[in-house]
Amino acid sequence: MNKVIITGRLGRDVEVKVLNDTTKVGNFSVAVDVGYGDKKKTSWINCTAWNKTAEIMNQYLTKGSQVLLEGEWCQESWTTEDGSKRTKDFLTVRNFEFMGGKAEGAEGTQSASQPEPKTAPATPAKEEIPVVAMDDEEIPF
Repeated sequence: MNKVIITGRLGRDVEVKVLNDTTKVGNFSVAVDVGYGDKKKTSWINCTAWNKTAEIMNQYLTKGSQVLLEGEWCQESWTTEDGSKRTKDFLTVRNFEFMGGKAEGAEGTQSASQPEPKTAPATPAKEEIPVVAMDDEEIPF
């Protein structure tokens, strides 16, 4: 079984490319923190999403958005023109959830159940969801 679940922040906007009339691919990277305090390290994970998943992520997420990603770990291998072998590891995203955390420099937070598109004006949520103030340093993972 190959199943990966990570939580992190987008390092860049989801870049969607159209491969043909029916296939779309979205590429982005996610910063995942390991440890806390002085021992905190950030790993960058390259991610790929396909078709509707890529479209939705492109529409609702921007650099700094916090997300939970679920998918498979993949590896591509190829040989360059000069004969050297190369590999690339990445996460193929099958499902994701909006975490709703405040992105660096963002003006507000997004609700996981009612995300707002990047281009839409802010509208008040119909249901008030309590917000628990917690600093990222307080989270032990």
